[in-house]
Amino acid sequence: MGLNLLPSAAKFQTEKIGVKKKVRLSVMILLFLEVLMLLSVFVWRFMINGVWSKIVQKHDESLLVYETLSDKLLMSYKIKQSVEMLDEVLSDRFEYGEVFKKIEGLFSSEIDLGSFELKGRKSFVLEGIATGVESIAEVESVILRIEEGQDKDFKSVEFTNLSMIGNDWKFKMEVTLR
Repeated sequence: MGLNLLPSAAKFQTEKIGVKKKVRLSVMILLFLEVLMLLSVFVWRFMINGVWSKIVQKHDESLLVYETLSDKLLMSYKIKQSVEMLDEVLSDRFEYGEVFKKIEGLFSSEIDLGSFELKGRKSFVLEGIATGVESIAEVESVILRIEEGQDKDFKSVEFTNLSMIGNDWKFKMEVTLR
């Protein structure tokens, strides 16, 4: 009986050694897989952090560009609004200097304009003195030229008063600009 036990013990010992080898191999494989998973988690986290930091950096740059652009757009809008307001003011403004030049150019130097009065926005009352028949004929031709629409600066004329004092003709008229 003793002889039969030895081979069984050796068999058991061999099985025991085989199981230990299998357990060690399994533990080694599990440790290797655990280390591999841990390493892949660290690599994955490192990659995500790098990508995330790039995304955050691009977002911050975009935000900075947007804020700068919004300031420029706001400034541009304010300037445009100011220009439009100034344009409105200037378009409503009446240029008296140009009107004086137009009225001075209406008659020759032989006709003396005594007074010049603003009646409305584009209406003026002129009083003057024309010496001699040729001068009063010039006044008449100016009136006809305006009434016929041949003068580009004046829209209409209304002769309100005419009197003769000696050789001088005193006249008063109302002219309206275009």
